[in-house]
Amino acid sequence: KDFQKEKDESKIDEIYKYLNKGIELPDDFPVREEALYHLGLIEARKGNKNKSETLWDELIKKYPKGEFAKKVINIRKEREGQ
Repeated sequence: KDFQKEKDESKIDEIYKYLNKGIELPDDFPVREEALYHLGLIEARKGNKNKSETLWDELIKKYPKGEFAKKVINIRKEREGQ
């Protein structure tokens, strides 16, 4: 079981590296929006709430009509309701 957890964490670390490269792309690259969203999720999972919120703030600011901005808005609404 611990081996599986380590394997999963290793995959997350690998994904994290690629997502960080994705957010370095120019704003007009569609994948950048998705990278900001998923990086925010990973940061939240790691307990880095400020980093997560900063990434999501940028996502909403730069891609306000995108599907991932809507997802973030819904996540935030759910949190407020807790």
